[in-house]
Amino acid sequence: MCGRFSLAGIKELSKRFQIEKSVISLKPRYNIAPGQDIPVIVKVREQRILTVFRWGLIPSWAKDSTISNKLINASTIITTPSNSFLRPFHDRMPVILSPEQEKGWCDCNFQDVAQLKAMLKPCPVDWLDAYEVSPLINSVKVDDQRCIAMVNQTSFEF
Repeated sequence: MCGRFSLAGIKELSKRFQIEKSVISLKPRYNIAPGQDIPVIVKVREQRILTVFRWGLIPSWAKDSTISNKLINASTIITTPSNSFLRPFHDRMPVILSPEQEKGWCDCNFQDVAQLKAMLKPCPVDWLDAYEVSPLINSVKVDDQRCIAMVNQTSFEF
C-alpha cells in the first residue's frame, strides 16, 4: 500500500545505525501510516540519538495539524522514480540506500553534494520482493504481523 511501511528487526537497528542513545522505547510496527509518530535518528553533539517525529508535513500556514494527513505526497520520505520492479504498482518509490550509502548519508560532515544526489536513484531490482497482503493493512487500527503476512503464496513476477 502506498504511504505505509513497517519496522521490524529492532535489535539490528541500533547496531546498523550506531545509535548511542534512545529516548523512546522501540517495538516492531507493521502498519505505519502518515500522521503517526515514527522513529528517526538525529545527531546531537556528535551523538546519534533515536527519537520520534510525526510523519508528515505541516505547512506554516496550516491552522490544523491534521492537514499533514492529507499531504502524503509532501511527506518526509524521499522518493525517486520507480525501478522496473515497482513501476507496475506506482511511478515513484522511496529511496533505499545500501549500508555503505547509509554511512555517507548519516554523516553530517559528508558534504559532497554530487555523491549525495547520486544516492537518490532507484535501488537494484533484486533488493525487492512483492506479495499480496491482507486488506487489514487498510486500517491504521491494525498494527500487527497480519499486516505483512503473505496471503497468497504467489509472489508477483514482472
